[in-house]
Amino acid sequence: MTSKQQGFLFMALGFGIWIAGFSLLYAVQATGCEFAWQQVRLLGSISSLHAALYGLFAAHMAGLLWLLAHCRRKLATTENGTSDAFLWRASACLTLAAIAALVWIGMALPLPSVCR
Repeated sequence: MTSKQQGFLFMALGFGIWIAGFSLLYAVQATGCEFAWQQVRLLGSISSLHAALYGLFAAHMAGLLWLLAHCRRKLATTENGTSDAFLWRASACLTLAAIAALVWIGMALPLPSVCR
C-alpha cells in the first residue's frame, strides 16, 4: 500500500472508529436497559451497564488516540509541501474531529440513569 493510499484510508478510519463506537454504545445501552443491567451493582455505586459503557468508550477513545499519534508520526517523517503531508495533516485533523464527536456522545455516560 502506498503512502497516498494509507493517507486516504486513515482519513476515513477516524470516523470509522467513531461510528463503531457510536453504534456499539447505543446498542449496549438499549440492551442493558432492556435486561435491567443498571440494577446489577459493581464496585459499590457503578452499575454493570455503566461499567460496560465506560469500557466501550475507553476502548474506542484509545483507538482514536492511537490513530492520532500514528498520523502525527507519519506527518513528522513526511516532507512539507507534498501531497503526502497534506493527507497526513488532514487525517490528523479528521481524527481530532472524531475524538471531539466521541467525547460529545460520551458526555451522557455519567448521568445517574441512562435508561429513561
